[in-house]
Amino acid sequence: RILVLLAVVSFVACENQPYEPAEHAEAAFAKGGKPGKPDGGGEDPGPPEVTILFDHYPGQNLSYSIHGMDRSGSYSLLLDPADETDISSIAPRWAPDGVHFVYERGIDATGTREVVIGNVDGTITPIFAGGWGLKPDWSPAPLADGHERIAFLQAKDVYVMKLDGSEIYRLTTGLEVEQLIWSRDGSQILGAVRDSHLEPDGSHLELFDVTCDDSTTLPACRVTGSTPLDLSASGISQYDFFGSLDWAHESDRVLVQYVEAGFGLRELGILDLGGAPTFTFLTDNPGGQAYNGAWSWDDSEVVYVKWPIGKRSGAGIMIRDVLTGDETQIFDGDASFGMDWSPIAPATSVP
Repeated sequence: RILVLLAVVSFVACENQPYEPAEHAEAAFAKGGKPGKPDGGGEDPGPPEVTILFDHYPGQNLSYSIHGMDRSGSYSLLLDPADETDISSIAPRWAPDGVHFVYERGIDATGTREVVIGNVDGTITPIFAGGWGLKPDWSPAPLADGHERIAFLQAKDVYVMKLDGSEIYRLTTGLEVEQLIWSRDGSQILGAVRDSHLEPDGSHLELFDVTCDDSTTLPACRVTGSTPLDLSASGISQYDFFGSLDWAHESDRVLVQYVEAGFGLRELGILDLGGAPTFTFLTDNPGGQAYNGAWSWDDSEVVYVKWPIGKRSGAGIMIRDVLTGDETQIFDGDASFGMDWSPIAPATSVP
């Protein structure tokens, strides 16, 4: 089996440790102190479940780090110690087990970036080192050969690798892919592709059919077909831009960040791939920003970042009911690059 590596970008070697699922240890509180016993005595219920991952800038000249919190936002903890001045960690994405996750971590002074596997117990394992803009995503299901894969970007092309950082395969060549997301069955990758040849430039969404098998004559992981999506019937211009993506759990709907050409204001919309692709807006925040959304485990809610009208600081993390549009702010602070909601149904009820 031939290992396909990037020819134009040199990868920085890192000492890889094979991914091994760790036992779920009790996490320490990052704020709010240790929980006491419920009123009336009884056993300590322990900390709430971590269901939402996000990257957060704490201020004071520090860098982004990965945090987790429960659905209410009343409990949060630090999951990556990258709270120093020259280290930043961004764009976490859950593994299908709801315990592990993958994200991008780097030394800002050198530009070195790593793909890192994290665990809600605080364990972190770097598995790959390369350049800026990795934005990894963990396949929600095994591919055709039975292995889960992590997709990531390098020099704006799409790559996949096994969970220990081995068997790296390049899937695209010469495309300016800026975001990617696996389909829920692991058979496709949806990419936001920049169209810099346009004047002014724009972007489009493109579906890549991906397979990994035991081929001896072809790369084991490869793209077998691709489909650029035409959204002009939904009023989308070729000069508009698309950002962060999240595929729904029980349908072919994708939560998409949208930027109208010339305005730079971000909104969230839903791309429906159940038939001819259509796009409808989910948010309407004129003068503000709505971005970096993720579906809840049952697709009834989304979590996202919102800047209010006319306000350029103090962003908040919001929960939005998809059907009613009702919103609740659960975190008061910036989460700039990415967030994700656990694919596992919570063991306890939520408010």
